[in-house]
Amino acid sequence: MKKSKLLILFMVMCLSIVSIAAVTYGWFVSVKRTGSVYFKTGEVKYMMNEDSFENNFIKKSYIVPGDELITKPVYIINKSTISSNLRVMIEVEVNGVKYIVDSTNQYIIADLTDDWVFDLEKDTDCWYFNANNSQVIDHDSATKDINILKSLKLNGNTFGTSIASSKVKITLYFQGKQSNYATWEDLGKITKNL
Repeated sequence: MKKSKLLILFMVMCLSIVSIAAVTYGWFVSVKRTGSVYFKTGEVKYMMNEDSFENNFIKKSYIVPGDELITKPVYIINKSTISSNLRVMIEVEVNGVKYIVDSTNQYIIADLTDDWVFDLEKDTDCWYFNANNSQVIDHDSATKDINILKSLKLNGNTFGTSIASSKVKITLYFQGKQSNYATWEDLGKITKNL
């Protein structure tokens, strides 16, 4: 009788160990399978030749409202190694008063290329690159030059002729991000005093 109790106890203990091992194995083996996950790292980088930027604007000692301030289109070069997004804020300072170039043309009349859109709802004062209805700039696109400004004028109806001898400063602020995966970061700015 003692042997049978001992045998039953041994069998219960073995059954318990096997049950615990099976449950533990099931716990660790039940892994959710996912598809392949790819990570791509790189650098968001744009370049503007400062000498070229300097030569894109008029060289007059006076400013005439309504006259063109740009002699050649302003562009930036895409040197990114990954797909990215780009936005620019254009600020024109006249006699110490700063004006943001927006789509209303109230103070500054700007003609950006068709690839740029101004989103009034975002409240960022920025123009967003949006070629072919896509804000993503492919890093291995055929053209690395991204045209920005074709024309820039002071609105003569707003300013009048009293600013003919005014000091004018044009600043372009650039921000970029890895497309859809990050927040906007400052890439830099470039300034021209007329």
